[in-house]
Amino acid sequence: MRGLIKKDCYVMKDFKKVLLIMILMVVFFLAMEPTNVSFVLGYMTILSGVLVINVMSIDEQQNVNAFLFTLPVSRKEYVVEKYGLGMIMGIIGCGISVICVIVFSMVKQMPVDWAVLLGQAVCIIGVLFVILGFGIPVQIKFGGEKGRIILIVGVMGICFGMVGIAKIMQQFNGECIKNIEQILNQEWIWIVGAVAVLAFFVASFFCSLHLMKKKEY
Repeated sequence: MRGLIKKDCYVMKDFKKVLLIMILMVVFFLAMEPTNVSFVLGYMTILSGVLVINVMSIDEQQNVNAFLFTLPVSRKEYVVEKYGLGMIMGIIGCGISVICVIVFSMVKQMPVDWAVLLGQAVCIIGVLFVILGFGIPVQIKFGGEKGRIILIVGVMGICFGMVGIAKIMQQFNGECIKNIEQILNQEWIWIVGAVAVLAFFVASFFCSLHLMKKKEY
């Protein structure tokens, strides 16, 4: 397992310029729209998390797995490592975004709503879990370029869906918005949402494990 993590981190060294650009983009977005914290958190978190799917695509293109599984590495360890590394990278990306938001707020002498910031960070991590849960089995099943295209279309669908929901909510009158906020403020809604995301993530893991065991190299 440790060897797999080292291998993937070595591959991701080639993405250091991308990571630097991502951080600069976060600073740019904060400078242009300092109140749009949710976009900044989502941008850095999700792009950091899906780097592991890019690594899987590179492994597929270079036929790395055919050699990898001649070593004492099981397919279960491979799947566990991809999910674990994706979560870790996403959480690190989220942490970097939060630090950028705090530093920028201090420089601009703007107040930080810690409850809102934490809530947004947790929601974005949930979205990351959904994207990883969708993207990793797709990458295992289809591999290479086809898997990447399906992932991009899927992520775009999620993003457009979220934007569409936001646009629809803007058309509601104040009373409807107030009622929706009252529903969302109830603990059971968040508990059900968290359980649903975790259930999807676990189901995705077992699906990926099944696909990986059937795949031939």
